Amino acid sequence: MIIRGLLAIVSVVVIAWLAVLLRDAVLVDRVGSIAFEAHPTASQLERGLSWSRQAQFLNPDSSLPLSWEAEMYWLRGQTAPALRVYERIVASEPQFADVWFLIAGRAADLEPRLSEHAIAELKQLDPLYPK
Repeated sequence: MIIRGLLAIVSVVVIAWLAVLLRDAVLVDRVGSIAFEAHPTASQLERGLSWSRQAQFLNPDSSLPLSWEAEMYWLRGQTAPALRVYERIVASEPQFADVWFLIAGRAADLEPRLSEHAIAELKQLDPLYPK
């Protein structure tokens, strides 16, 4: 009887966890659809920013929701917050070359030192990275 009770509890926890992950995946998909709009409206971008933040709830890999959060900031013309989010990603995943690449390109005019640092990180990750 105790084993059945424990099994039921574990089952409920697993189902709840899967529901959260499914919800996060749906939110990330919705944010992605906004990012690929030709001309997203301000309200769409605000909604996308909210969804990308919500998709980080209990998510073991927050890099995708965080990258969409950065993209929403970027599309809103808020370069500095976008760069801060990218920095959060590489702080937790320093070998994430794609994000270093985005930082290098997007920080070039606003924060040249950050761009240079990102290029140095890219070269360290990939010695064949072009100069």
